[in-house]
Amino acid sequence: MHWFTRFAAVLALMFTLVAGTLAAPVVPEKVNKEVKGEGTFGDTRVLTAITGSDLNEILRDAGYQDGKIDEDGDVLIKIEDRAVYFLVAQNGENIQAKAAWRTTDSSRPSVDKVNGWNRSKKYSKAYFDEDRDPVLELDLDLAGGVTVARVKDFVLTVKASIRAFTSEVLK
Repeated sequence: MHWFTRFAAVLALMFTLVAGTLAAPVVPEKVNKEVKGEGTFGDTRVLTAITGSDLNEILRDAGYQDGKIDEDGDVLIKIEDRAVYFLVAQNGENIQAKAAWRTTDSSRPSVDKVNGWNRSKKYSKAYFDEDRDPVLELDLDLAGGVTVARVKDFVLTVKASIRAFTSEVLK
């Protein structure tokens, strides 16, 4: 019986340690310019908000060196030879990537193609702007925190979506 009491005590201690570790709060941090991440997609720093400058730094780390920040803090880069705006919300809690194509009556995709894109894709939406030109948008919500690696992955998703939209909808 004595061994059973020790065994139970050891189990209780292990459970307490594991439960304490699992319940420990994750403290999100903003991008710290003093502490560089690994410069890879494995960067585990957590963001709950972002600025245009922070985003531009992350984009540079992801290989997009020529980002331009406008007066609102939005970032413009080129992906697949296409101008892409990364619109940063005023509260910094979300990012929207937006790409647009100028078309003519003969080069404009059909409504059916754009609707087909929206039916078959999860992470983006397409629509026609007021000039009837196609626009592709993707959103990333930072509420609750996301890693820098996830932001870089979002950029890859934007790139893949632009490439697919061009070949599936615009051709």
